[in-house]
Amino acid sequence: MSGIFGIFAPKEINVAKSTFYALYAIQHRGEESTGIASGDMFNHQIIRIKSGNGVVSTIFSEQSLNNLQGHFAIGQVSNIPGEIEPISLKETTNGKILRTIAVVMDGRITNCKSIEQKIGKSAKGNAQLFAELILATPGNDLMEKIMLAMRFAKGGYCAGIIGDGKLYALRNQTGTWPLFIGEIKNINGKFYCFSSETASFKTIGSNYLKEIQPGMLIVFDNDNLTEFSVAKPQLKFCMFEIIFRTRPDGKFGKYPIQTIREMLGGELAKKASSEADIVTGVPDSGKPAAVGYAKASKIPYEELVYKNRYIQHQQVKIPDRIKNYAVYKEETEGKRIILVEDSLVEANTIKQIIDLLWKAGAKEIHLKVTSPPVFSQCDFGMSSTEKNLLTAQADFEDLTTFLNVNSLTFLTEEIFFKVINATKDKFCNECLLKKPLG
Repeated sequence: MSGIFGIFAPKEINVAKSTFYALYAIQHRGEESTGIASGDMFNHQIIRIKSGNGVVSTIFSEQSLNNLQGHFAIGQVSNIPGEIEPISLKETTNGKILRTIAVVMDGRITNCKSIEQKIGKSAKGNAQLFAELILATPGNDLMEKIMLAMRFAKGGYCAGIIGDGKLYALRNQTGTWPLFIGEIKNINGKFYCFSSETASFKTIGSNYLKEIQPGMLIVFDNDNLTEFSVAKPQLKFCMFEIIFRTRPDGKFGKYPIQTIREMLGGELAKKASSEADIVTGVPDSGKPAAVGYAKASKIPYEELVYKNRYIQHQQVKIPDRIKNYAVYKEETEGKRIILVEDSLVEANTIKQIIDLLWKAGAKEIHLKVTSPPVFSQCDFGMSSTEKNLLTAQADFEDLTTFLNVNSLTFLTEEIFFKVINATKDKFCNECLLKKPLG
């Protein structure tokens, strides 16, 4: 799980600082590592990079951002340990440097072995593999090399690239992960940026312009952008972008994400209501669905669970006894609780919260999940492994006992697609299918 951003603004805009603030707005998409690369319109060989393990606020300083001078920049936040981006590579012939590029990526390439065979080398991570593929592809024009690489690399991914004095953004033909274009207008002219989420645009004073369609390559050159159709769309959008990945103030089509999540909670209340005293949500993306559940069920909503967002980002080692969550004991004691969660993938967070609710004196706990059960590992960029997937390991009765709740209810695929007014064939459902483990 990652988020990417890029900007081309050659006049009076500090592109590194704009990228910093934009990444800060989508930090929830990845908290393991981050990085920014900047480039120059006139000296194509110089690409400056600052990156590291950690969140945006701990990796970049005022000085490091000032050192990332340039006319354009790309950046990434990632939840994949050890895959620090951007990746920068040089194309050489007879010891002479022909070009330097930098790449950031959201998603995953699935035909890695065939690419490694084609280029004759292995790579650490998808961004490096894609960069190697671009440079190994025959031809002199970078745009053509990127197009050919897009057609060869399968999977579900978006990428940002700087090279040859230009900025490139692409979304492969499956459209699994979103990518949007923003427009910045000031007294110096009109400039463009792109991001995994429109939340980045609000942060830097940019206006939403359009969504990059699947199979498209966008070239940003000074104050112009040009679109190229590289591959025929075969849309397989990830439903979990809507359920929990995107910030609540984002949109899916014309519908605000916050509204969709409230509607999912409302449908869950209609599907399987339970007698209870309080509805509460798991922070943060479970809260809108909990509000929707409360409205539909006429059961009062209360914030019983609080999250300490800063513990995991401290430089000192945090003892196991220090928890990321806390529960409002006075409102929990003796109450029958409806606990609403967006998805049930791994047990770490939800078990901690359920345990805290019991310790605070809850009388009953009924867990409601606003997504279908996840049975298989995602092939396109979500970071859970098959051995950690709860629903792949046990049936619902076992899960109810394992999680220590009175009841467990999942939303169905049919209800999800009804709520968002979309057809199932346009979405990826690979993780919802039962497959042999191992």
